[in-house]
Amino acid sequence: MKKPRGFKDPAYVIVSYLFPIILAIIILIPFLNVSAKSFSSSSAIVSGSVFFHPIGFDLSNYSYILDTGLFGKAFANSVFVVIVGTLLSVMTTAMVAYPLSKKELKCGKFFNYLYLFTMVFTAGMIPDYLLVRKLGLSDSLWSLILPGMIWTYNMLILKSYFEALPQEVEESVFVDGGGYFCCFFNFVLPLSKASLASVALFYGVSYWTDYTKAMLYITSQDKKPLQLFLYEIIAQGAVSGDMSSSFTLVSAEGVKCATIVLSIVPMLLVYPFIQRFFTAGMLLGAVKE
Repeated sequence: MKKPRGFKDPAYVIVSYLFPIILAIIILIPFLNVSAKSFSSSSAIVSGSVFFHPIGFDLSNYSYILDTGLFGKAFANSVFVVIVGTLLSVMTTAMVAYPLSKKELKCGKFFNYLYLFTMVFTAGMIPDYLLVRKLGLSDSLWSLILPGMIWTYNMLILKSYFEALPQEVEESVFVDGGGYFCCFFNFVLPLSKASLASVALFYGVSYWTDYTKAMLYITSQDKKPLQLFLYEIIAQGAVSGDMSSSFTLVSAEGVKCATIVLSIVPMLLVYPFIQRFFTAGMLLGAVKE
């Protein structure tokens, strides 16, 4: 008989412990390097002596970004786009996925193929730009939300999840005199918290990191989201300015690293609160209750 694998098996230890640790280190090394450079002095960054910890601790890189006067407005614009866009996207995606998950839906296959067609074939950048202009959404934050409010991939995730829900739940609602709307809002959505949280995370990260739409549709400085604002700072290269009553020279590399940290930190702060929804057995527990 073969010896069962356990903690003393070298292969088990390598696969289960050593490999994930090495992978985590490989992922963390670039982030530690970028964080260290963002808090280091310009001379240390230019000399190439910064690796995993700050040298000559200096906040000039962050001061340059924050003292421009437009960072707060850009940050508020991004928060608005992320919150409003994620809420609208999750709700509309769920409302599309629920009827498509029903076999009794007339022309259901046609609508499914129609959404799959949009997933494979897209109109392109120029038709999208012309459509946004025709709808009067140019230079508006809504141009960053409405055109891509529903992703077919996320809709398919929710559709598959709704199809796996027990039919007994809906049948009990119909017996009590409720309809599809009552079943959807009172039973389906509460039972789908884990799936909805996953889709919300996908939408939220996409809205937060996207700057290409803002480059196409936003022209006013006070309406630019954070990612476009930071991109423009990075594109400027080395800069200098009078900050905190003293002339300070900040390196382009330091500013780039500081902008990366500022764009990542909000997602790192939000993710722990969403992570608790990514648990297995939530549906089972709800049905048992």
